[in-house]
Amino acid sequence: MNFLFAGLYALTGLVFVAIGLLTKKFPPKKINWWYGYRTPRSMKNQDTWTEANRFASELSQKIGWVLITIGVAASIVFRKLYDANLILFFIFLMFSALLMFVLTEKHLAFLFDKEGKRISR
Repeated sequence: MNFLFAGLYALTGLVFVAIGLLTKKFPPKKINWWYGYRTPRSMKNQDTWTEANRFASELSQKIGWVLITIGVAASIVFRKLYDANLILFFIFLMFSALLMFVLTEKHLAFLFDKEGKRISR
């Protein structure tokens, strides 16, 4: 059972890493509804779109590697606690997605005003 959760954590982390690498290598050029980091703030204009996708791509890779590391460690520490591992897995997954959203939106709010114009700092 331990290997099942280690594999599940690793696979989920690798998905985050793969998405980050994919969007870094093939960034979405134009604002669209099917590929890239899509939120109202990121889709204000081409500048916000490009920056949001650049930042989210890098962040996704970092979160993926952290998720792999923490997840595999948790599956070893809680190796005999199937329910705990399952709950931790979903907590890590939800936290990772939420963290990516929050940090990317904060990054955009720091760089752009509400209309999507760059703030000179």
